[in-house]
Amino acid sequence: MRKYRYVRKSNRYLFSSILLVMFALALLIGLLVANRSVDVFERTYGKFKLLTVKEVFQYGLKTYTIQVPIFGTPRLIGFDNFRNRYTLYFESGKLIVEIGGQRLENPDEQYARLYSLALINIVEKNAPVEVLPAEQQLLFEYIPNGKFSYTSENDKDFVVYSGKRRDGRMVELWFTVERIRDAFKVRVVRAVLDEKILHYKELSALLAEIYKKTFTEDLVELVKSAYLGDIKDHTIGDFAQKLTEPRWYVKDEAGRLVELVFTEVVKGLKDKEPTTATVTIGFKLETIGEVSVQYVVLNSEEIPKERIANYVTYFFAKHFDDFREKESTRIVRLIKNGVIQSHGLKIGELVDTTFNGQNWEVDFKPEGVSVTLTGTFIKENAPVKMVFFYDGKTALLQEVSMRKQNVASRDFLGEALEFYKEIIGQREKQLTVEEDIQRVQQTKLVRLSPYSNNKEAFEKFLKNVTWVAKSEDKLVTVAGSGTYAGKFVRFEFDFDVSSVTPILKDLRIAGRMVDDTVADYIVGKIFLVPNYEYGILEYVKNYAPAMKTLREVFADGIWAVDVKNDLVSLRMENLTGLFVVEIDGSVRCVQLNYKGQNVSDRLNELVRALESGRSISEFFSIERPEISQTPQVPRTQRAPQSQQFKQPPQSAPTSKNDNDKQQETFNTSSPQLKTPESEKRNGKESESTSIEYGQF
Repeated sequence: MRKYRYVRKSNRYLFSSILLVMFALALLIGLLVANRSVDVFERTYGKFKLLTVKEVFQYGLKTYTIQVPIFGTPRLIGFDNFRNRYTLYFESGKLIVEIGGQRLENPDEQYARLYSLALINIVEKNAPVEVLPAEQQLLFEYIPNGKFSYTSENDKDFVVYSGKRRDGRMVELWFTVERIRDAFKVRVVRAVLDEKILHYKELSALLAEIYKKTFTEDLVELVKSAYLGDIKDHTIGDFAQKLTEPRWYVKDEAGRLVELVFTEVVKGLKDKEPTTATVTIGFKLETIGEVSVQYVVLNSEEIPKERIANYVTYFFAKHFDDFREKESTRIVRLIKNGVIQSHGLKIGELVDTTFNGQNWEVDFKPEGVSVTLTGTFIKENAPVKMVFFYDGKTALLQEVSMRKQNVASRDFLGEALEFYKEIIGQREKQLTVEEDIQRVQQTKLVRLSPYSNNKEAFEKFLKNVTWVAKSEDKLVTVAGSGTYAGKFVRFEFDFDVSSVTPILKDLRIAGRMVDDTVADYIVGKIFLVPNYEYGILEYVKNYAPAMKTLREVFADGIWAVDVKNDLVSLRMENLTGLFVVEIDGSVRCVQLNYKGQNVSDRLNELVRALESGRSISEFFSIERPEISQTPQVPRTQRAPQSQQFKQPPQSAPTSKNDNDKQQETFNTSSPQLKTPESEKRNGKESESTSIEYGQF
């Protein structure tokens, strides 16, 4: 038994040992595989060749770590300054980037952003190789509030720091990052000053200026490549090339002062003859790319400091056409913006208003700039010449001549100012007229109209529309040609503009004042007001040829409005009629037919018969010797006035039993009025153009 138990115990120990060895081997293999998987972070990715994947996280984010599971995919995890979590790993060789646990659809784009951020951080925290680390802060003092950016040219990475230095000039410094073993070296390879790329010597001088080093470059060359003040189109070197036998001398190297000596033909002062002179200009290099003029010497005589700018402008204008044109434009604009003392009026406003055919000529001189204005003075219709002189600070009117005769400048300005006031007064009056017309055009007479404004509505309804304002009467009249009741007539609408909102005051047709009911109808027709024909329809129905109104007499009739011809139609049994409301408000029967026969001359008889209780058929059953085929103009009568611009109720048929009868349309066409029955007898259907009350 003992031997048996001993053998079984030995087997158990052997089995356990085998398991431990297998586990250790598996763990070792897992670690080896994991370590090999981590190697992918030590390589570069895609076109981003300078930094490894791990370095992108290391320098592009605030913190980073690597997670290496025994059985799984290694991951790079990092956090930015805002505690956003970034995760990067490779899945089947494909780059995966997650932010906050969300997988990005375009991981390469995010990787490029992190890559550029990493390079920017390297450049920002590491001074160029020529500079001590402690001197890196000098860059940010030289270009305060600058910005870093990343760019790539020909598969080479650049970090650009750009901004305005204290003198307002734009500076760009281009850095490259180089890997030297396990460290990075930063170099400045390019500099741009106001969009001009500096050559090597200028770049070295600029870096010396930024990091407060000693100049080792040729001072004359630096001055040649610099600009003078606001003259940005040409360097001092460009200017020197235009001169005769220019010679350069270093006057004071420590003070960065050089002299340019040349021979020049110079205009004489105060219109004297030109002379050939030896000119010496002292340039001081204020900063890289910019110089100032310290002195100008003409034939051993130093020019006063207040006149130095005039001489420099004269020399540049003489040798550079583009500078002369640009400076001429600037000086003319400056003179035109000059204000006449005690009047508060600009010269430009005065001459633009009172002159025709202006011509400005600019003549540069050593002592200043002479500007001559020629043109026609509108008031006198006479040629005038005005000569101004600009000394670099102020402009003075030196001379005025009219018809080649000198006149006192004060007298001429006084006359021109009075004429200016007259013209401005006329313009203001015209402007008031135009404003009144515009107010009428842009407002809307009827709020419910589908048109956007009065102008659109009137020009749609009328032909040859005119807008005339009478400022003294505070009226704007809109006139044009249109049709009413089949006649082509002239319409005139008077708007009162004395208040903020223009109000329609009067309406005239063919020079006659229009009745209020007709005016309401016409305005409604122009502005397409819903149910606008309601008023004129009720007006005709309330017309009383005798004792009773037409509504009462023809109680069973169906009424409608032909809006095309501005007529009111009546239909009942075998009787049809057409009525028109005249301009003065009177109602006239233009046609009355019974069984196709014209009985217009019997309207009054018919009305009296119906008032006495007889029917229409009874009235016409009485034989008359002859029924006239030619309508006679019946007696007209004014109907009771209806309320203007009254909002109509919902339309409904206006017969005796409005709910049981269906309205019909009676069509007429102008100039000859025809009934639907007559159209059918002529072999064609009538084309309806009328709109019945109740269809809106």
